[in-house]
Amino acid sequence: MSSWTLDDLRRLHLKYAKEGIHIHQQPFRAASEILGSGFVIGIGGNPEVKRVMDAYAAMMPEVETNWRSAGIGFAASVDLVRKLTFPVMFGQVSIQPWQVAGFASVEE
Repeated sequence: MSSWTLDDLRRLHLKYAKEGIHIHQQPFRAASEILGSGFVIGIGGNPEVKRVMDAYAAMMPEVETNWRSAGIGFAASVDLVRKLTFPVMFGQVSIQPWQVAGFASVEE
């Protein structure tokens, strides 16, 4: 079992943010960087990989809900700010910004 702390994960998060690594990729990279040659996944893999990745996800819950998308941004109205994640879509699809923002209707 390797020796790592939440401070190590925070340091790596800052490094990955500066490097532009997408948030959903960061737990995997952190486990790889922390464990080095001990980073083994799959059959016979190292259970420490899951512990590092789970700790990273607990520290940064966004890793579970964020993924590479067509676009990510913010919408603000007075004191309400919402994060928008525009999905990757296939075929002819019409999306409305108010739906992506999680509003129930255009009036809301």
